[in-house]
Amino acid sequence: ASDVIRGIRDMVRKVEGKRAVVDVNAVVADVVRLARPDAHARGCELTTDLEPELPPVLADPVQLQQVLLNLVINAFDAMRTLPRDPCRVEIVSCRTDAEVEVSVRDRGPGLPAEAPSRVFERFYSTKREGMGMGLAIARSIVEAHCGTLNAENAAGGGARFWFRIPAHEQAAVAHATAGSA
Repeated sequence: ASDVIRGIRDMVRKVEGKRAVVDVNAVVADVVRLARPDAHARGCELTTDLEPELPPVLADPVQLQQVLLNLVINAFDAMRTLPRDPCRVEIVSCRTDAEVEVSVRDRGPGLPAEAPSRVFERFYSTKREGMGMGLAIARSIVEAHCGTLNAENAAGGGARFWFRIPAHEQAAVAHATAGSA
């Protein structure tokens, strides 16, 4: 948890993260360990469906934890007014072409119908007490890793947020290209 907080401070100060070859499923496991007590306190079930043979990525693991933890906590918050029975958050990892994808799905009310992409704008929040910075920061972290962060209303209700970052074979090339642009 202290690494995540330190990572947020470093990002605000524009400190370059430490990139390494990272097992995304290990990052997911770390976040699940961090979030499980919160899930339990909220009466939420936190499940995973992780593709076992994912390629590694070139990333700052603490920054990936920040992104994923933000998505998971937002999912819990989206369901805070619902009865405890449907309170379930699912994290899924998979490979898509040359990228690794991680998604977080909740069973809450979904994204705002009028402008679902607004959730990524700075200072826009669907939460009464929200600051509107979490998803904007998460998107900038993913983009700094040459990836994308998106959201959609999920079939059957709720929202699904997912990010994709290049698999390690492509990560070095994408990072070098982004750095020279």
